[in-house]
Amino acid sequence: MLKGVAAPDGALIITDAGIATAANIAWLKEQKYRYLVVSRERARQFDPELAVNTLTASNETVQLQRVLNEDGTEVRLYCHSEGRETKETAIAARFVTRFEADLAKLAAGLSKPHGQKKLADIHQRIGRLQEKSRGASQHYEITVTPDATGKTAASIAWTKTPVEGSMLTHPGVYCLRSNETTWDAATLWHTYTMLTDLEAVFRSLKSELETMAWRLSPSTIRLAAWSASFPNDNFCSIFWRRGCTRRTMRQGGVCPL
Repeated sequence: MLKGVAAPDGALIITDAGIATAANIAWLKEQKYRYLVVSRERARQFDPELAVNTLTASNETVQLQRVLNEDGTEVRLYCHSEGRETKETAIAARFVTRFEADLAKLAAGLSKPHGQKKLADIHQRIGRLQEKSRGASQHYEITVTPDATGKTAASIAWTKTPVEGSMLTHPGVYCLRSNETTWDAATLWHTYTMLTDLEAVFRSLKSELETMAWRLSPSTIRLAAWSASFPNDNFCSIFWRRGCTRRTMRQGGVCPL
C-alpha cells in the first residue's frame, strides 16, 4: 500500500492505534520504514518526576516521559494531559458508579420475595454485568455466599481494588512508540499531533464539500482540497474564497464560505 502512494524508503509512517497492530509494525520494520504510532498496550505507566513539559496549540501543558528500550531500537513516549485526565476520570467514575449500582440492585433482590436467588442465576447475572461494565469490573472482587442448601445465594459482597496501570489509576495517560530513537520527547509528540491536525482539516473539508458538491465543478473541488491545507490568511485560501464567491454568484447561488 505504501508503494502505491510512492512512499520513499525510510519514510516516517504515523498511524493511530487502530492500524498499529503487532503484525503491521513488524512489516514496517521489515520494510525499513520508520514509524510513530499509538501503542496498543493496555497497561499504562507514567512518572511525572521523569517527564518534560510541552505546550499544545491551545496552550495546554502536556507532560512527556521518554523511555528507550533495553536494546535501543525503540522508544516509548508516555504522555499525560490534564484535559484528558479530567475526561477519563469522569468516564471511569460513570462506569464504576453504574457497576456498583447494578451490584447493589442484584444484592437487594436477594431479600425480596420474588427476587432472583438461585446461585447459578446470580453468577450468570454477575457475568453479564461484568461484560457490559466497560472494564470497570476488573477493579472488583465479588463474593457470592450460598445458603445452607448450596443452591440459593444468601449474600453478595464486593471489594474495590483499582488495577495498577489502568485508566482508574493513570487517567489522562497514553503511549506513543517509535523506532525513531534520535528525536527528543517534544519532537516526537509534536510530529504525531500533525496526524490529528490533518484529520481535523479533512473532516472540515469533507463537511464543506458535502455542502457545496451539488453546485461546484470537480476542478473547483480539487482547488478546495489543495487550498485547505494552508492557513486561512494564506493567498491560496484567499484565492479559493474569492474564486468560489465569483463562481457561485454567477450561477445564482450563495457561497457557503
